[in-house]
Amino acid sequence: MNKLSGAEKGAYHGTSPGKKLVIVTTVPDTLELILESQPQFLNGFYQVVVVSSAPQRLAAFAQKEGVDFDVVPMNRGISPFEDINSIVQMYRVLRKHRPDLVHSYTPKAGMVSAIAGFFARVPVRVHTFTGLIFPYCSGVKKFILKQIDRVICCLNTHIVPEGEGVKQTLAPLCHKPLKVIGYGNIAGVNLMHFNPSEPEVVARAAALKSELGLCGKTVFCFVGRLNNDKGIKELCDAFLTLDPQKNALLIVGGLDDENPVDVQTLQKLQLSPAICLLGFQPDVRVALLAADVFVLPSYREGFPNVVLQAGAMAKPALVTDVHGSNEIVQQGVNGWIVPVRDSQALSAQMQMIGGMTQSELAEVGRQALALVHDRFERSFYQRQLLAFYQDILS
Repeated sequence: MNKLSGAEKGAYHGTSPGKKLVIVTTVPDTLELILESQPQFLNGFYQVVVVSSAPQRLAAFAQKEGVDFDVVPMNRGISPFEDINSIVQMYRVLRKHRPDLVHSYTPKAGMVSAIAGFFARVPVRVHTFTGLIFPYCSGVKKFILKQIDRVICCLNTHIVPEGEGVKQTLAPLCHKPLKVIGYGNIAGVNLMHFNPSEPEVVARAAALKSELGLCGKTVFCFVGRLNNDKGIKELCDAFLTLDPQKNALLIVGGLDDENPVDVQTLQKLQLSPAICLLGFQPDVRVALLAADVFVLPSYREGFPNVVLQAGAMAKPALVTDVHGSNEIVQQGVNGWIVPVRDSQALSAQMQMIGGMTQSELAEVGRQALALVHDRFERSFYQRQLLAFYQDILS
């Protein structure tokens, strides 16, 4: 973890170890996979408490970070009776800790902590929107989700969109100032972990390429749940137009439970000898390093961490023109952007990439790494977040 010197700590004159900060997520996954090291960093300036579901995992995370914790069960789905119970328990937790600031991430945690924080009279209440779901829904579900987001905006004192795209979409719904921290994202990338020169990862990536017969081919890589909204159908259709002797596709991720890719597409993926379904991988660095290009043809995003992770591994990204992705990728500089749901455009771009030399692809990858280093490195983001807290608590 990156730490500030004593002189640097003193520069943040509005902070005080005596003030208390509560960080809330619906489930510990957000803490473990995305916000890892952030509570520990902030604990040098505040008394930090993390609140989420799953007691054992939360306790392990809190111990690792060196912070306090409290458990509030929260259900990701729409469940009124369980939500009321969550709000009551969150109220009790906030009255117990009496924080100066509560900061929530993820939709359900946002709703629960907004209502509980308001009635518990927490002075500063912040929610980060990591993406909006209601614009992509319809009917009753859209109405309910939109009203929940209205409540979150109304009852919190500060609203943080994860990126400029989320900010633009949220603006008509939220009549408060919207502050994007840094260049977007909610945590930054740990460049010590996502290091394309790490000897062990380099060796494992070379072994994977050899095992799968990828040497000499242009290798594309997708990382994410096999969710219909990730554009897996278009990716499959586009890739199958390429020469299987010269190209390969690695797919890292398991089948999504809520909105899985259609059966026909899944069968095509399974039958193609040039497509390697690796399933869930606890360490995505190996697959990213074994590839030449990362591809994310999704229909919607908030601010995709995996595009940043690919860039940190010096891999260019081929993405669709959606919020977040188009804030990271600069056309022809560190990657390429194609229209959403357009398998023909995706195929044409993949054909073009397949015609590039390894040195040309490596140069685009170097640009991807440089952008992540300059704008999205973890310690940079953490300093920006600390400055944001300093401003609103002063």
